[in-house]
Amino acid sequence: MHAREIEQLTSEQYDDAIGFIYRFYICYKIIGGMESNHLSDSIVKHSYAIELNCTQQVLDEWKNSFNEKLPSEETFRINLLSLGWSHSWPLYSETKLKDRCKLVLALLEELKSGVRVSEAFTIEHILPDSQAQENSIIGNLLMLEERLNAKCKDKSLKEKLPIYAESRYATTRAFAKRYANGCFDVKKRVDFIAKDLFEMVIH
Repeated sequence: MHAREIEQLTSEQYDDAIGFIYRFYICYKIIGGMESNHLSDSIVKHSYAIELNCTQQVLDEWKNSFNEKLPSEETFRINLLSLGWSHSWPLYSETKLKDRCKLVLALLEELKSGVRVSEAFTIEHILPDSQAQENSIIGNLLMLEERLNAKCKDKSLKEKLPIYAESRYATTRAFAKRYANGCFDVKKRVDFIAKDLFEMVIH
């Protein structure tokens, strides 16, 4: 903030830095389950450098240092397999789990579409979460507008796909296209999510 005030940072660089912190936090804490004290050395080193002389090189070095602290792609995948939300299963019923799922889904949408998610959305369970506990995990969740979610009630996946295709969300429309043949596997979609997040956040 101080670097922006003294015009060492442009508004675009500042916005990019704030966006990086937002993306990093979700991947580091929400998905990775890492503790902030593991960042102490990088925070001390790079906050001093940014305050002293905030150049693009200094910002790039800070981002690279933080990215090195992220868990591996395989850890992303394993942790996402335990992230979920459900109406039916006590293990996934806490409101904070719903909030975490929303953060991850919104981040994925923003990375895919390039548009910040600002409006409220509902979580759609692709396959009914009441049928199996596995259907609570994030691989079975989509962002969906409330009016479209209401249309999906009690419908099969085949019947839901045209509804998903109407969504404003790029990830939801992409799901409808990718699984048009109906061959959907919850855990395999977790793999896709982990790969996409890992590659897009780091690169």
